[in-house]
Amino acid sequence: MFKFLKEKIKGLLKKKEKEIEVEKVEEKVEEKEKKIEEKEKKKEKSLFSFSFGKIKIDEKQFYNFFDEFKIILWQSNVACEVVDFLEEKLKQELIGKEINKKEFEGFFKAKVKRSYRKFICRPY
Repeated sequence: MFKFLKEKIKGLLKKKEKEIEVEKVEEKVEEKEKKIEEKEKKKEKSLFSFSFGKIKIDEKQFYNFFDEFKIILWQSNVACEVVDFLEEKLKQELIGKEINKKEFEGFFKAKVKRSYRKFICRPY
């Protein structure tokens, strides 16, 4: 009689242990999925990808940034033709470039000034 009860209890314990193991595995998978989602969100939130003190600008990041910059230019009453010209020139000069993080602001300002001068000095 006790032998039968012991076997039933052992069987129930084994089932519970398997369920607990499955739950642990599921929790680990969920944690890894959350970490992956957080990393993807961080990548989407960041305007530029950073690595070892350098910034490398890709096309998607450029357009995300330039859309905001374009609105600022329009609010400053810059002509659409000038904005389009700046977009083309900056796209050519910035996409794929690696720039020091500390020097990015100055680098960007210099590129905008240079592109604007090219627009002003171009023949009609």
